[in-house]
Amino acid sequence: MIDTGNINTDTLLAPGVELAANFQNVYVQGEHIWYQFERELSALPDPDFSGWYVQAAWALTGETRAWNPTTGTFSGLRPAKPLDLKGDGWCALELAARYSVSDLNYREDLLPPAGGTRGGGQTAVTLGLNWYVNNNVPSCWTTSGRGRSAQHRRRKCLRNRRFRAARGAQIGQDLEIVSIRTQFTF
Repeated sequence: MIDTGNINTDTLLAPGVELAANFQNVYVQGEHIWYQFERELSALPDPDFSGWYVQAAWALTGETRAWNPTTGTFSGLRPAKPLDLKGDGWCALELAARYSVSDLNYREDLLPPAGGTRGGGQTAVTLGLNWYVNNNVPSCWTTSGRGRSAQHRRRKCLRNRRFRAARGAQIGQDLEIVSIRTQFTF
């Protein structure tokens, strides 16, 4: 829903900060990342963009994620009772939510030949129910997402009549998605 188009660059620096924690059967994670470009042989300004997210998950069946200090990551859920059609194995169930924001605008009050980039901004909300069947089918999940792409700063410019949108140009859009995904590991 958002796109900067091609940026002629020879260097990209992408610093970021990520935090994650697990307390009993609740997992939270967040990250903020900045993208800083250096244009290749150009007098135009070097653009930068940013994005961030925060997400949380609650294992309804009580499982926790294990911390791996070697890789610096938390594992996925491992069902305490894998699916057993003859017994009481119902797998692991998890509720999850995520909120993310991306901003691909840089000096959007300038036209592109003057160094402005109007990539747009996007906000997305995702809700999910994850079903971990066993250790080989770690997640079958359904998500419902709602996203909003808006070029709010561009709208301000349009209201000020500094720039006019082309006839039929879409300045913002809403999107709702429902998906089902299955993943297998070997």
